[in-house]
Amino acid sequence: MALSSGEGRGIIMSQEKRKMTTKELTTAVHNLGQAMNHMSTLVANDIQQIMGVLGGVLQHMDLLETFNCPSCGEELSHPKLEGVVRPTHCPKCGSEITDDDLELVKSLTEEE
Repeated sequence: MALSSGEGRGIIMSQEKRKMTTKELTTAVHNLGQAMNHMSTLVANDIQQIMGVLGGVLQHMDLLETFNCPSCGEELSHPKLEGVVRPTHCPKCGSEITDDDLELVKSLTEEE
């Protein structure tokens, strides 16, 4: 940044503008990508911690329903709260989960 004084105009600031080189742009994009990855990791960790606490509270209050997917066996949890819709598909395998499937799983669990 260069400073120059003009007659009766005070100090005038001018900036030299130049384009970034390809190397500078590549470095800047890389640094931005690293910062975004770090930030998203921090957010994901916070969300995971909140979900753990929430799951523990729901389980303590007996408001957490746990069942296995009839197709892949993945353990799934769902809050027993009014207005919270039960999942219709397994997040792991994508197979449809119906109320009949859940009743069958519950009956098999009770027999064991």
